[in-house]
Amino acid sequence: MEIAGCRAPDLDYRHLAGGEAMPFPDRGQAAEGWRALREAWERDDGGDERAAQCARLRAAAAFARAVAAGEGIAGSGSASTQLLLTDVLRRAGRFDAARERCHRGLSGRPKEPHRSLLEFELELIGAGDTAAHSASEALPKWR
Repeated sequence: MEIAGCRAPDLDYRHLAGGEAMPFPDRGQAAEGWRALREAWERDDGGDERAAQCARLRAAAAFARAVAAGEGIAGSGSASTQLLLTDVLRRAGRFDAARERCHRGLSGRPKEPHRSLLEFELELIGAGDTAAHSASEALPKWR
């Protein structure tokens, strides 16, 4: 599979959950997206930023196909889905696409904590920030 010049093997990361199946779908585009995202996290941990970026781009593409096919990817509701897509795209450095997804999520007037998390993503996008961040940074009451 190749996206934006990134090529990586399809890997099964179920073993990372202690030998048990991951708590995500095991087939379809949503499952492909979660596998690619899990790979991105592993690549982050290994310090391979380029491979992590490529894995995130594959995850974003798979998640977009899942949404188009009516598959759920992130809990219930559009705000959760748009938040996940926003974060994956931002971390991959695709700021315009991330901003579009973020605005799409905010257009539905989501309730807390989704609203604050999406607004925080907009700040990160504006700063050109591709780093990992915790929810507690966006939600002071959770600190």
